[in-house]
Amino acid sequence: MNSSIENNLLEYVRKIDNEGVFNKHDEKLIAEDFFMRLFELIYGWKSLVNLNYTEKNAEGIDLYDIKRGIAIQVTAIQSNERNKIEKDTIEKIVKFHKSKKINQIICFFIRDNKALENISEIELSKKYGRKISIKTTRQIIGDFQKIISPEKRKRIEEIVKQELSPEFNGLSNLCSFIPFDKVITSTEYITPENAIYFSEFEKKKIKEIASLFNKNKTKEYAILGNPCSGKSTFTKAIVRNLIPYYKTYILDLSNPDLNYSKRDLMMEINQLSFYHSIIILENVHDNVTLFKELRQKIASFEWIKGIYISRYYNSFREEDKNSILNVFKDIYQFRYNPDFEFEEKVSGIIDNRVYHLKKEFPDFAWYKGDFKTILKNTDSNLLKLNIAIETWISSNKKGKNLKLDQVNNDNIYSYFFDAHKLNEFNTKLLFLYSYLFSHDISFLRVKGKNEEFAKLKEKGIIINYTTSDYYYFPHKDYASLIHLTLTKEKDLETKDLIGLLINYLDSYKTESELNITEIVIKLYASGQFEIVKALLNEAKVLELMLYSIT
Repeated sequence: MNSSIENNLLEYVRKIDNEGVFNKHDEKLIAEDFFMRLFELIYGWKSLVNLNYTEKNAEGIDLYDIKRGIAIQVTAIQSNERNKIEKDTIEKIVKFHKSKKINQIICFFIRDNKALENISEIELSKKYGRKISIKTTRQIIGDFQKIISPEKRKRIEEIVKQELSPEFNGLSNLCSFIPFDKVITSTEYITPENAIYFSEFEKKKIKEIASLFNKNKTKEYAILGNPCSGKSTFTKAIVRNLIPYYKTYILDLSNPDLNYSKRDLMMEINQLSFYHSIIILENVHDNVTLFKELRQKIASFEWIKGIYISRYYNSFREEDKNSILNVFKDIYQFRYNPDFEFEEKVSGIIDNRVYHLKKEFPDFAWYKGDFKTILKNTDSNLLKLNIAIETWISSNKKGKNLKLDQVNNDNIYSYFFDAHKLNEFNTKLLFLYSYLFSHDISFLRVKGKNEEFAKLKEKGIIINYTTSDYYYFPHKDYASLIHLTLTKEKDLETKDLIGLLINYLDSYKTESELNITEIVIKLYASGQFEIVKALLNEAKVLELMLYSIT
């Protein structure tokens, strides 16, 4: 089976022959430049230059390395080979380039020819008193195959493919796919790097998954788990164990704007296909339809592999318990089980934090207390755990001398309320929005609240989609935490929420504006029966839903 570089180079040679490239001055220069870069890549001749730019009609020489004294003639002829080698190359170089250092002369024939087999490099070298070499494209391919470093081999393959394809435009214009190491993640309430903990099972699994990619034993892999279970951190650890030549890019499928830029996404994947790439598709559960299209596109490229991150359930159809599992049924996958080794993970994170706290703040007592109580207080949720730890740190710095197990929901909500300065925002507006998005419902602006709304947007608490009038929170669990915090700190109740929801719905006239049917379905699927019942008792809600059906 031919290698990628062999296929690409031989196809290029056919193009040179078929299109008479060496009979066209500008195209000949382009071809010479390509082979110059190829020699540099394979043989390390970094000082090669194309003399045809600086010395018009340089006799016998196309490419020259002044440091090594290497002169190269590039030719496409397929007859009179000995004459080309001696009369047109060696003798012209000796006659017209006496001032140049010439240690080696290479006659590079783009096409292989049997006649070349009868010409002795040793005899030519003895005759002209310097090293004479004859090379062909196939010999270059053979020298490439001798390269031991897999990183160097793959990089050369990529560059050759990029150089020879008119479709390659580079990665600088990618808009949707982001380099994985450039992803900006808020560090607030995220487990610090020095506190990240992986169980022995997880460490083994990380290396196992990375090895599957490194040894080319899998094309794709899925990481499944509940919200805030550590899926992204786990994926990051896999990426760190990949062979460095992979270019790793990530795309967050939770952004509905992507539905309006499918063509651009496919074009960006085309560009990534010129590299040995890993594409990470995050939040697959938010857009399974788009995921299937992207996965099919990825499958068509040999050099692209995929890592897919998803919650267990399709968040838009949470009543369908097995939907997301069906999506990944034929893909290697790792399922984060919150009941399997999760306690060990939480314990490890706490131990790491305590270790660093004792070093950084030795004058304070850092006692954990009862571990089961900590798990209960934080609802076995890593986001809430990190907020509990920050609450604990803040309290102890103020001299309260608490154990971590004493940080209960009241403490967590109070700290989160103050730290996020939630009192500065319109409470009812934030209470409504955080409730909606905690159930995967994007929302519109409440009419007449432009100033309050703008403040939420300015502080980054809510974000708008560029292709619609809807808004969302950076994370579903972040919205849920805000909602629970406001419920406790502002003594808000279900009846307050029902009133806000009805007023919100009354602000819009059509079902298409609100997508009221989706709101009701999602709330029902989430077990919000009291809220759903209250909404269905509203004549306008029923009217809008009936209108959407008809």
